[in-house]
Amino acid sequence: MRGRTQAALVAATTAMLSLLMPLLGVLSAAAVGIVTLRQGGLQGAIVGAIATLGTVILTLLILGTPLSSVGIVLVLWLPTWLLASVLRQSRSLTLMVQLAVLGGGIVMLGWRLSVADPTGYWLQLLEPVRQTLANDGLLTAELSVQVVQHAAQWMTGSMAVAFVLQTLVSLVLARYWQAALYNPGGFGEEFRALHFGRSSSIGFIIVLLWFGINPQAGVIADMLLLLSIFPIIQGLAVAHALHHRLQAAGGWMVGGYVLLLLLMPHTLLIIAGVGMLDVWLDLRSRMDRIAKPPR
Repeated sequence: MRGRTQAALVAATTAMLSLLMPLLGVLSAAAVGIVTLRQGGLQGAIVGAIATLGTVILTLLILGTPLSSVGIVLVLWLPTWLLASVLRQSRSLTLMVQLAVLGGGIVMLGWRLSVADPTGYWLQLLEPVRQTLANDGLLTAELSVQVVQHAAQWMTGSMAVAFVLQTLVSLVLARYWQAALYNPGGFGEEFRALHFGRSSSIGFIIVLLWFGINPQAGVIADMLLLLSIFPIIQGLAVAHALHHRLQAAGGWMVGGYVLLLLLMPHTLLIIAGVGMLDVWLDLRSRMDRIAKPPR
């Protein structure tokens, strides 16, 4: 917020460090995101352009090729900038998440159309992993083949989900920074009120039933992974709303997220179930009525 140069320096530096520590890519994208949210799409684009120039020069000097900077722009900055521009105009986290999932679906379909055999591509890429598992005695040769083949079938959808979540985490961090600086507590209220509506839930249920009838990894499985983002995020919004209404200590949410990571995928199923219930039963309104019974 002090100036374009400072913002571009943060974005470029963390982007370069993300080549060694990928999680820093979230900070890089969030730096572009907060400028866009606060000062508009043009200023965000200028900061992104300056940061791109810096990464091109650095990657050319260090790696001998500027191709890595192209990946940084396409994967980190461009999606964040686009969605931050939408969020600035709409002020709707719901719309932002929906567009992010739509973008992930477009990327997934584009990948499947451009690669003749997506599963075969991932099998080839995962072959060194399979050999390591077999050679180290962690899995038998036969079992390692089965594990890698199963993983390869889900890799396209998993990569699309990872792309969407990385972008969403960057935007959420940027929005949190913006609220912390200019509207303390505003982001918490915004996230706790997040609701995707029944249309997204119906779409998820249809794809889930379709996959249940034909449980084969493919486009439907990829769509199921992407659409599951909706109930999971809404479930998290319900959890935060409950935590806020109970005025519980912050450590409870930290512990909850630790358990969420340690006990996946079972915890994700629980959170998604809570999100689905909230769509149809409006759990947060019920919590309000219990907390403030009518006189």
